[in-house]
Amino acid sequence: MWVPCDFASAREGENILEIKEALKGKTTTVAGPSGVGKSSLINCLQENVNMETGSISRKIERGKHTTRHSELIPIDEDSYIMDTPGFSSLYTNDFGKGRIEILFSEFDQYQGGCRFQGCNHISEPGCLVKRGSGRGKVHPVRYEDYCEMYRELEQKEKGGTKMEYKLSPSILSADFCNLEEGIRQTEENGAVYLHFDVMDGVFVPSISFGMPVLASIKPAVKQVIDTHLMITEPIRYVEAFAEAGADILTVHYEACKDIRATLDKIKACGMKTGLAISPDTPVEVLKEFLGEVDMFLCDDSPSGFGGQKLIPEMLDKVRTLRAMLNERWT
Repeated sequence: MWVPCDFASAREGENILEIKEALKGKTTTVAGPSGVGKSSLINCLQENVNMETGSISRKIERGKHTTRHSELIPIDEDSYIMDTPGFSSLYTNDFGKGRIEILFSEFDQYQGGCRFQGCNHISEPGCLVKRGSGRGKVHPVRYEDYCEMYRELEQKEKGGTKMEYKLSPSILSADFCNLEEGIRQTEENGAVYLHFDVMDGVFVPSISFGMPVLASIKPAVKQVIDTHLMITEPIRYVEAFAEAGADILTVHYEACKDIRATLDKIKACGMKTGLAISPDTPVEVLKEFLGEVDMFLCDDSPSGFGGQKLIPEMLDKVRTLRAMLNERWT
């Protein structure tokens, strides 16, 4: 039996009261993949629970709190929630991409209304579902989930491993008189990440911006904030950038006296770790960190300035790094 799906956001406080009202007098099981916000939702429904979570858990991969057992939690008189351990991912091998619409009941209102018969709701012009997402009729997070699942199933049907690409435009190239509007445009045009370049005038010749600017734009950003520190001894500022709102913190191999201590501090502050190398640094220096870092960055132009031309030889570094990672994880 298929039932309507309501979208709720613990982060935005969206539909929390409606969900709580719907659960009155019932015992409800909360289930789903790890890190999607089950614990955050329970915190909103029952403020005395106070499960530990982090802002990054709402954006990428997994959160700080991991439920390892089932627990019955009272949320109101005669109303209970059964919190359950998260699973790693939705098992999609039993159905094809043509059937995933049944998981998205909010698409039903557009059934048969798209310009083209058999519209996949991703790339076709005149798609009412895509238009509905842009106008708030379909929640954009739900639409993004649909697109990701569709592409995953499409790749499985073709065979092979999917390479996922994420655009991360740098605000270094933004019009700072209209920064909020520029950020909004990057999100509307599909950028999942937002790149935040920080320069200190010591490690690199130029000076850009730092924690105050990051903290000021944080409320306007729904994307993953991908922060690239081009500064000497970045370990000094890890906590400050975490408080300002960074989700990923990338430091330079050449700028750290103790790289592992810096990476450990980034992890302890709840952020993803990134390790960058400048054009003159051999890519092989990253080999010992392959199993410890969430993201690598190979600068393809001299560090410290925006809008520079690509150094073609840097593409060979990227290929070498990709081969190193493939060897590490096979």
